[in-house]
Amino acid sequence: MSGGLLVAPPSPSVLAGLPEIAAFTPAGLDLRALPASTRLVAGDDDPYWPEGADAVYGDPLGIPTEILPGAGHLDLDAGYGPWPAVLDWCFDGSVRLTGHSG
Repeated sequence: MSGGLLVAPPSPSVLAGLPEIAAFTPAGLDLRALPASTRLVAGDDDPYWPEGADAVYGDPLGIPTEILPGAGHLDLDAGYGPWPAVLDWCFDGSVRLTGHSG
């Protein structure tokens, strides 16, 4: 079984600009809060990541990051629902995450 998977978490700068959820903006990055085998996956064109997911979370946290081309925010609007690659990853943490097939 694999560890934690961060799927398109929103950028702190985006959260801070939305009054309804600004209070949820993380104050800082705490490595102790992450499972040892955490990975990050995000789209390269995610509108909630103007700075890039790897620059804000992946690099500072030192976690493997997969940036999917043209994947958007990895939500229903971007065509994500069932995502077989994530299910495969749940059983084998070495599986490379890929975009949806449909």
